[in-house]
Amino acid sequence: MKSEIIKFVWLLVVPALVGLMFNGVRTNTLKIFDNRPIRPPLEETGHSGNGGPTAVNVVEDFKLEDLRALLEKGQAVIIDARKPENFLEGHLVTAINIPSTQIFRPETINKVKGLISPADQIVIYCGGKDCNASKEVYEFLIRLEYPATNIRIFKQGWELLGKTDLPKSVGEE
Repeated sequence: MKSEIIKFVWLLVVPALVGLMFNGVRTNTLKIFDNRPIRPPLEETGHSGNGGPTAVNVVEDFKLEDLRALLEKGQAVIIDARKPENFLEGHLVTAINIPSTQIFRPETINKVKGLISPADQIVIYCGGKDCNASKEVYEFLIRLEYPATNIRIFKQGWELLGKTDLPKSVGEE
């Protein structure tokens, strides 16, 4: 019986303890004992799990007048979620191109973290009402732990923005 207990310890307990030790010294540790609540996926219910609104709520509440006011005060970081070729054809002057097709690339994550503070007010737009790129970038920012309360989606997108008198640019950022 004593030898079976020793075998059990050597086969299960010791490797588990060694694994926990290695996990503790890794730079990208596995979140085994993380106390933060797990954020549920965004739902169409109006709540994102952290008390903030979801993209659906934000879309319905954010209008051109709201965007214009933020731009006039210089109080928002504008993200164009369209493909780079569409961005180059025309975008709002201060917009940063974060295409939804490139959001999980390391260089995009570094760009976002380098240019946008979690304290910034963020407005995302894409092609128009039928475009989901803004919502994808919104969810990406949420996963990077940007507060949902600081992020807005301008649902009408470039379809409307391209026709307004807001300052626009062609070419690179």
